[in-house]
Amino acid sequence: MLSTPEIKPILVPIDFSIHSQAALIFAINLAELMHRPIIVMHVVHDPASAPGYYRSDSNNDIKTMDSIAEDMMESFLKEVKESNPEINMDNIETKLLDGNPAKRIIEYAQIIDAYMIVMGSHGQGPKSFLIASKAKKVTEAAPMPVTMVKAAEEVTNNIEGETT
Repeated sequence: MLSTPEIKPILVPIDFSIHSQAALIFAINLAELMHRPIIVMHVVHDPASAPGYYRSDSNNDIKTMDSIAEDMMESFLKEVKESNPEINMDNIETKLLDGNPAKRIIEYAQIIDAYMIVMGSHGQGPKSFLIASKAKKVTEAAPMPVTMVKAAEEVTNNIEGETT
């Protein structure tokens, strides 16, 4: 009798951007078709590399970056669910790690033996250089398939307040 191998998860690294939302929605739909769990992860990076990135809405200045990132993760998932009530988010786990984002994404993907990585990519613009380089590093170094997802242009434009 053959044993059933453990079902490998889809890893979705996020940076709380609209492109991460698009990647998560894509991954949820894919995971449903493939009957795979999803692990949504965020790497809390050194504040010197992105000052002001982790902001808390509360007046509690004592919160750690990890605690703020945890709140941001919760808000991110809530926003995805509220804007896409038709999707099933029951099969999602979350993970916060500290360190260099590209390196930690690859390490964690190997630790969990991820089936694949699905991540958002900004792809252009002045703020995307570091993000794009992270995506590029993950794509080049990951031993499993990596799918890059970009939010639709009209969604991005509406969020950024632009008009076409």
